[in-house]
Amino acid sequence: IEGLAEDGKLHFLVNNLYGRRTEIKQLFSGFERVVEDATCEFILVSGKSGTGKSALVEQMRSVMSARNVGYFVSGKYDVQKKARPLFAISTALGKYCDMLLMENSGFGTEIIEERKKQISDAIGTDGKVLVNLIPSLAKIIDGAELAQVIAPSRQVLNQLMFFLRIFVQTVATQSHPLVLFLDDLHWADQASLEFIRIIVNDEESQSLLIVGCYRDNEVTLDHPLALERMRIVKSGANFTEIKVGILKRESVNEMVSDLLLQSPQQTQPLADLIHNKTGGNAYYVIQFLQSLEADGLLQYSFAKKRWLWYLERIQAIEMNDNAVELVKERLLKLDPDEIEALGEGRAPQRADAEHAHARSLAHLAQC
Repeated sequence: IEGLAEDGKLHFLVNNLYGRRTEIKQLFSGFERVVEDATCEFILVSGKSGTGKSALVEQMRSVMSARNVGYFVSGKYDVQKKARPLFAISTALGKYCDMLLMENSGFGTEIIEERKKQISDAIGTDGKVLVNLIPSLAKIIDGAELAQVIAPSRQVLNQLMFFLRIFVQTVATQSHPLVLFLDDLHWADQASLEFIRIIVNDEESQSLLIVGCYRDNEVTLDHPLALERMRIVKSGANFTEIKVGILKRESVNEMVSDLLLQSPQQTQPLADLIHNKTGGNAYYVIQFLQSLEADGLLQYSFAKKRWLWYLERIQAIEMNDNAVELVKERLLKLDPDEIEALGEGRAPQRADAEHAHARSLAHLAQC
């Protein structure tokens, strides 16, 4: 996050994570093992909503793109779509198919033709049933027809999982490692959880990193995710769990110092107050800062060429435990198009202070 004061407004750029050095090191250690040793790994990232779990994992996408290493695809579970088996997994692999087709248009037909043959040979004629799960796969393999099964039987589901495993193992290779990011895993269906356990324990799986994020406060000991996690741990599969907690005071101060372009010594009193008000929740910290600016309690002085704030008035602000009202107030100030954009997980193309929080929402909300 950087503070640019030319127009006297805060500008949030989500190109940095604060207080997450240990978590980033854990995550990328798993990724490097997958790339260098062709292993199959499963990493679970847990924490409360708003701590920045998803933002942490998304760092991997930009690194992979910069290094031109492998594919990063993602899917997100939805509480309203729990009845759709393998929803986030099929969504992510559908994105892989789309990426492969885009790659073909830029680099020639030989790439996609080679992949088409590899996939077709691996899954065979019977494997074309996967098109029911991943419609865009029909653009890659010939002769596949879409005949969607709304509520598949257990037998059909097992067949889908079997060919899905073969598909993933075919596309995840040492020359093209695959990162499969599954968000909101606490809402995953049982078939998805079983599929993860099966594929990470399969000796044929290589160059594959599955990363799942979930809210630990929504997962009890008898939750399906907790039970499958226990089975995976007992199986001896390559498994890592990363716990993302609240930001420490020094991390909040680092963020505020960077944002306001002032020394940590100058911003420490404000950062301490923000930490107290938000409990160190990364999402609430950003929301609170934007609320302060919108309410005139944090403003840029062109005369003094620096940011000014009013500690006593900020101290008087009352906040409930989870800051839901603060978030609701900020959302109510959005235009309909911006609200729709957030619902789609993207950021509106606005950079002024009143709407800059949209980027933060898309990046951190529901993390």
